[in-house]
Amino acid sequence: MNIVLVDDVQETLDTLEMMYRWHTGVRVVGKAKNASELWEILGTRQVDVVSVDIELGGQNGLDLCQEISHRYPKVFIVVCSVEDSEDNRRRAAQAGAKLFLGKPVARGDVGRMIETYRQAAGSSLRRDAVDSAGKDDDLINLLNGLSRS
Repeated sequence: MNIVLVDDVQETLDTLEMMYRWHTGVRVVGKAKNASELWEILGTRQVDVVSVDIELGGQNGLDLCQEISHRYPKVFIVVCSVEDSEDNRRRAAQAGAKLFLGKPVARGDVGRMIETYRQAAGSSLRRDAVDSAGKDDDLINLLNGLSRS
């Protein structure tokens, strides 16, 4: 799992990176302090998960979530913020976030996020396999029909 962390506080980026690296199969492939840095990373690296803070200096992390969701619909978005309220959780979900982690983030929260992502990714892979199987059957039937003619 490749993850990008987005937060305007360097200490938070470093702490989250350390927490994610404790988990097998998780690679922090980028850290961004703003949207410009994030777009640069997303344009050059394979990314599965983006963790975004709500407040990014003068930028709104929820607006960024919405844009990520629009541009990269397969990316799993996590909002990670000290502004943990029901309203912010609802707004994050509406913006495309799949999970909300309130700060301070504990190691167990990171583990829960990874498990939630893996379940979602596994579900998506199974759906894709079913879709592909149906297409393969259609192709086989078409080819069998051609070989009989």
